[in-house]
Amino acid sequence: MRILFLSKRQYMGKDLIDDRYGRFYELPEYLASQGHQVIGRCLAYHARKQSSVGQIDTPSGVTWLSWDLPPVYFDGLLKFHRDILASLKSFRPDVIVGCSDAFQVIYANWLGKKYCIPILIDLYDQFEAYGSNHIPGLQSAYRHAIKNASGVTCISEPLRRWVASLRNSEENTFCLGNAVDTGLFRHFDKYECRKNLGLPIDAKLIGTAGALTKNRDIESLYRAYAKLAELHTDIHLVIAGVRDTPPPAHPNVHDLGQLDHSKIPLLFNALDVGVICNRNSLFAQYCHPQKFLEMQACNLPTIAARVGIFALEDGEAGTETYIPEDPDDLVLKLLETLSKSRESATVRVPTWHSNARLLEGYLLKIIET
Repeated sequence: MRILFLSKRQYMGKDLIDDRYGRFYELPEYLASQGHQVIGRCLAYHARKQSSVGQIDTPSGVTWLSWDLPPVYFDGLLKFHRDILASLKSFRPDVIVGCSDAFQVIYANWLGKKYCIPILIDLYDQFEAYGSNHIPGLQSAYRHAIKNASGVTCISEPLRRWVASLRNSEENTFCLGNAVDTGLFRHFDKYECRKNLGLPIDAKLIGTAGALTKNRDIESLYRAYAKLAELHTDIHLVIAGVRDTPPPAHPNVHDLGQLDHSKIPLLFNALDVGVICNRNSLFAQYCHPQKFLEMQACNLPTIAARVGIFALEDGEAGTETYIPEDPDDLVLKLLETLSKSRESATVRVPTWHSNARLLEGYLLKIIET
């Protein structure tokens, strides 16, 4: 197959080209390693560092090209569009994969319709939960693209069900969740990880990493810890990530700032319990938190807000849940989980290779349809 990926460049606090990170880097990379011809084109919506490059050729042979929108937005869009048209002529893709946000989804659908190319849309979030959904006409164009795409892959089963309902058909709607680099996220000795990060060796550590923000309800964790700290001096809170609200001012709160991605496995292995906060929001109802799989790969007992995939009847095996935005319920679940012995068995999690094999099958199916 000849496959063209369209994506934004910056997502999940990372840079697709500079960091070579995440779903939109890993999936094309594996497909190329299996002998498929793959190219990628992306737009940087935000200003980048001066040292950032606009092109890479990956180890498996994917060529990624990037264009910047700022500071002259129309010029950046025009250059991006011209290159896409040139790529369609020279590369002649068998399929286009539009991913990362509503703009790329809509644009991919337009290209597919105009040039008669099968389109696979990849939804790694419910993009209607993004702020851009308030732009007049965007939601209707986004839904039109989903309805008319050759196929749609979705980050979670709730999102897949929504897509199938929108398309009035289960056909060519697939659940393709997140995955983990198990070479990085795996079990390490808890005490060695604590030493490495400068954390107390003998305390009970609870915590999380990632988006420490109000819209993810990090405040419930902070309020829950304030209640715990009054009666349990041996329980400490550890956090790392971007934030829009300060953590509790307490000597047993350990703020590691924004850890390098390579050190997140050390944090998850150092903890006794990991927490995944979320509000009962449109975003949370359809998301599949990357940190959940990373915690699982590190064999970390996890407590998650009971929303989205964590509210399904079959749920997520081995995952305790709490009522969203209820610090008192979170306190109870934390104490219950801390009282249980930690099993040493390693949990199997999806890898990018296993997910890419699924994607390969989906792409072949829609091409042949």
